[in-house]
Order: sequence, then C-alpha cells, then structure tokens
Amino acid sequence: MVCMQAYLLIVIALLTSGFTFRDAVQLIDQHTAVIALQRAAQAVHQEGVQRSAWSDPVVKLSAKNLSPAWFAGKATPMSGFDVGIMQKIPLTGRYRYLHEVFVAKEQSVQAQAEDRQRELLLSLWQILITERKLRAEHKILQENRLWLRKTLDVAEQLYTNGKTTRLAVLDIQIREAEVRTALSNKDHAHQEQQAKLHYLTGQRAKIDFASVPWSLLATTPTDSDTQDYKEQALQYTRRAKTSQAQAQRAARMPDLIVTAAYRPNLDGQGNFFSFSFSLPLPVSAGRRAAYASSLHAQQQAELQLDTYRRRKSSELDFLRRRSARITAELQILRSETQKFARDSRRLAFISYRHGEATYAELLQAELQLQNILLKQTALQAQLATTHLKHRYLKGAPLHE
Repeated sequence: MVCMQAYLLIVIALLTSGFTFRDAVQLIDQHTAVIALQRAAQAVHQEGVQRSAWSDPVVKLSAKNLSPAWFAGKATPMSGFDVGIMQKIPLTGRYRYLHEVFVAKEQSVQAQAEDRQRELLLSLWQILITERKLRAEHKILQENRLWLRKTLDVAEQLYTNGKTTRLAVLDIQIREAEVRTALSNKDHAHQEQQAKLHYLTGQRAKIDFASVPWSLLATTPTDSDTQDYKEQALQYTRRAKTSQAQAQRAARMPDLIVTAAYRPNLDGQGNFFSFSFSLPLPVSAGRRAAYASSLHAQQQAELQLDTYRRRKSSELDFLRRRSARITAELQILRSETQKFARDSRRLAFISYRHGEATYAELLQAELQLQNILLKQTALQAQLATTHLKHRYLKGAPLHE
C-alpha cells in the first residue's frame, strides 16, 4: 500500500512537471520486478519462522479398559480416562541452524532485489546511450542530406549547361533517397527505445536529456563507493548452504519424544501420573543422504561464488583494456581522420562544381565522411557502454 502511494505521488509529480532522470530512478525503485523480490524476501522470513519453530505439543484424551459393565454404570478395575501431552524436544541445535538458514536466504533475496534494481538502472542507461547515439546519427544524416540537396542543385545546373550527364543527377538523387531512408530508420529506432523506456518507468513521456548525469560515466569509482549486490547474494547463499549442512548434521540425532499422562482417581486409589521417553533410532539411509546432499550443495555454493569472482575480475580487466582501445581510436578519428575526410569532401565538391571531378568521386568523398562520422558516434556509444558496464560490475552507484 505504501509503495502504491509512493508510485502515485511520483506519477502526479510527473504530470505537473518534466520527466527527469531522477524521476525515472524513483519509478524504477517501485518497479514490479523489484517489489516482487522484496515480497519474496518477506515470504522467506515467514517460512524461516515456521521451519525453525518447535513442533506443536499434542494433547491426547484416552479411554482405557472400558468393559461392557462400565457402560452399564458399574465400576470396573482399571477403567477410566487418561489426559496426556506429548512434545518433541530437540537434543541438538538443529532449529537454531535452520533459523540461520532462512536468515541468510532472506538476506540473499534482499540482495537480489537490490541487484534487480541495478539491472533496471543499467537498462535505463543503455536506452539513454542508444538514444543519444540515434540523435547524433540523425543529426549527421540530416546535415548530409542538406549537403546532398545542395550538390543535387549543382548537378542539375551542370546538366542544364550540358557539363554532366543525366545519370550523374540520378545517382545523386538515389544517394539522397538512401539518406532519407536512413533517417526514417533512425526515427523508428527511437520509437523502439521509447517502448523499452515505457517498460522501465511506465511513462510514455521522454526523459529530459539535460537532466541525465552523463559525467557519472566518466568518473572512476573508488572501492569505498562500491557495493556488489550480486556477489552479496551469492555470499548469503553460501552462508545458507553452510547452515543447512550444519542443520542436517544435527538432524542425524532425532528429537526426543516426551509424553506425560494423568489419570484422576484410579479405582479410588487417588490420582496417577505417568511419563515416557522415546527416541527414534537413526538407522535409515535418509538422514545420511540428506546430510551428504547438503555438503554437496555447500560446495556448489562456494564454487559458484568463486566462479563469479573470477569472471568479474576477468571482465573488469577486459573492459579496462577495451576502454583504452576505444579511447585511442577516437582520439585519432577526432584529431586526424575526420579532418581529412571533411577536407576531402570540400575539395571534391569544389572540383565537381568546376568540372574537375566526377560525380562518383564526389559521392565517394561524401559517403566516406558520413561513415567516419557514424563510426565516431558508434565508438562514443561503445565507450559510454563500456564505462557503464564497468561501474555496474564493480558495484558503483548508477545515479547521483
């Protein structure tokens, strides 16, 4: 109920103001996938209360030695009623270990809920990075289309003056149509990203890009700022499996069954009490198999944690090297390749206008510059995604 009220307050705020990055983060905090795991943690807690509690005492009322004469109202020896109570009493700390099992399981699910929220934030950032890339590509294509329209005017003038062929005009028109198609594809790709954003936030409004903390991706997180919930979940799972193994080891000793009974005024000789103690013999293979299974499960949890840590270390190292490679490539593209490509297209246009270059050379220079600019945009998106994944794997905050 509280979560629903908070969600409604956020939605009302969005209707009365802009849709910012911080608004999206607050909506993700209330996402059903996160709430579901939080409810699962509460369910595990209650299951732990149930499983770690002693069994209920059993009250028994017994009628003993009732002969036909007793039913006729005559007293018979040893006839009467017993009232008894039976309780299983653990001889080991099995229930304490079971309590520790479910405490660790609850903490593991809580960590999974936190990690799920981070996964949704990761998806949000990926959508925003893709959207920024689409916007940059759209701008490049739009500028290129305007340049092609200008070139087409020159080509038609040259054709009118008999200095070029109709084929040259058609090829430039085809190239301009290809750019318009690419622009249309970018518009549709933008709508696809909006559909993904709607799943995360439940809102169809666009996020104000000015509110996105892009500088966060460029900062290097310190170890004190990191908290890897995925690793925490695996650690709690290992702890739960360890406690489970201890509980199964303790369960090899059965619970002691204590029974106390009371019979009032037996044959006029007064009240009588009786006690009994029973203990099942642990001779079946089931208890040994359950303990052996718990040991294997404990080892499995330890190996899963070790595997995750090794994979995480390897991926972090890979992302650092990839970031360095992309940064170096971008530096060359920005400082040299892009400048050369712009000069090449400018000179090709001047030469074509004066009849000193063919339309094929002109289109080749135009396409070369476009591909270089698009490659630069793609590399910038790859670099941002690499920094994002590095922060996510390291457990660094994904919002301010």
